[in-house]
Amino acid sequence: MSDSNSSSASMQADGGQPPQQQATNVNAATAIIGALPTGQPVTGQQAIDAAAVHDRELADLRQQNLQLQQSQQQMQQQLQQLLLNQQQPAAANIAVAQQHPAAAPAASPQLKRRAPELMVYRGSRDRTPIRDWLRDTEEVFEMTGTPLNLLSTIHEAGHYLKDDAKTWYNQQKASIHTWDDFRNVLIERYRDPHEVMKARNKLASVKQTGSVSNTLLHSTVLAWS
Repeated sequence: MSDSNSSSASMQADGGQPPQQQATNVNAATAIIGALPTGQPVTGQQAIDAAAVHDRELADLRQQNLQLQQSQQQMQQQLQQLLLNQQQPAAANIAVAQQHPAAAPAASPQLKRRAPELMVYRGSRDRTPIRDWLRDTEEVFEMTGTPLNLLSTIHEAGHYLKDDAKTWYNQQKASIHTWDDFRNVLIERYRDPHEVMKARNKLASVKQTGSVSNTLLHSTVLAWS
C-alpha cells in the first residue's frame, strides 16, 4: 500500500509524465527562459513569443535532421547501384567466357602498346641522335605489334617530343601522313650537320682498306710465283 501511494503521489506531483519526458520539458523550459530578456519584468506575451521562437527552432532542427537522413539514404542507394552496375558487366563477361571461350572479349591493344615506355626526345637539347631515337621508337612499336603508318601511332610518337622538337612537329604536322613523313621531317631538322662529311670519310676509309688489302694480296701472289 505504501508503494502504491508514493507512486500515485509522484504521478500527481509531475502530472503523470515519465522521467524522460520530464527531462525534455525541463530542457525546453530552460531554453525558453534563456531567451527571455533579463533585468526587467517578463510579461506573459514575452513568454509566449519566446516559446514560439523556441518551437520554430526545434521544428527547423527536426526538418534539417530529416533532410540529412534522406540525403544519406539517397547516397547509400546510389553507391549500391553503382557497385551493382560495375559487377554486372564483369559477371556477364565471365558467363560468356565460360559458355563460349572463343567469344571472350580480347585484351585491349592499348594495354599492350604501353610497354615498354617510349623515350622522350627534346630536339636540340637532346644528346641522343635523332636516328637513334627513331630506331628505338620503331623497335618499341614492333615489339607491341603496332603498325607504324597509323595516324594514332604517329600521334603517339609525337606525344614524346618535347621542347623545340614538339614545336617543330606541330608546325609540320599537316604534311605528315605516313611514318616515313614523320621520320623525314625530324631527320631534316635534327640530323648531325656533319653527317654527310662523316659518311664520306667512312666511305673513303673503307675504300682505302680495300685497296691496301688488294695490294698486299697481289704482293703475296707475286712472292709465291
